[in-house]
Amino acid sequence: MSAVAGNDIFAAAPRRRVPQAQVEGDMNALPLVLLLLQAPGDGWALAQAPPQQVKTLYWDLFQTTEVWVSLIPADPDARPPLVRLIFQAFFAGREVKGAPSRLTLRALPLPLTVITDLSLRVTVDGETADLAASCSAPGGQGSREGNPCFLLYPPCGPDGGCSANGVAAELSTPLLRSLARSRTVEGVVLGFPVVLSRDDRAAIGQFAERIGLDLQESPPR
Repeated sequence: MSAVAGNDIFAAAPRRRVPQAQVEGDMNALPLVLLLLQAPGDGWALAQAPPQQVKTLYWDLFQTTEVWVSLIPADPDARPPLVRLIFQAFFAGREVKGAPSRLTLRALPLPLTVITDLSLRVTVDGETADLAASCSAPGGQGSREGNPCFLLYPPCGPDGGCSANGVAAELSTPLLRSLARSRTVEGVVLGFPVVLSRDDRAAIGQFAERIGLDLQESPPR
């Protein structure tokens, strides 16, 4: 059973009936097995929200609240976009309160895109941060405990013979603040050059404000 309030989506744990999900007034019944395969971090796929729209989902089974915004950054040479970026924050309990327990940036290819590497580099107003260095390095063990970057696999992996098709990296609050306040953001994501539009950067700012980040606070020097 689920409920919705504004842009917030609350997903309850499976109980006696087949659970349902509701997004802004449209009720869609989902198979029970599908919801059982979902977990915090999958909200963007479950809700199918448009890019640049900040969403909040409560996972009753995990007692975790997830906030996210997905972006489809443009190609700097005006070619069709190839990748998706997902900013995600996780909070214990039902409320978006205090500092998030996790703050991550996920990079995935769009359908029918074959990635060329596992890069995730962003250049914010001329300053570059390599968020996936430990994933993309030769022999890197991205899923190792304590590593700030881990590999993402399609449903058949990592033990089903599939190669990684994305990365997720820890995102620091100073970097998130810089992204939200930036004038220009470029990068290389999964081997492809990208540029964030003004609307993309504004959506990051809305995400930062939704999770309680003070955008006026000066980053540490």
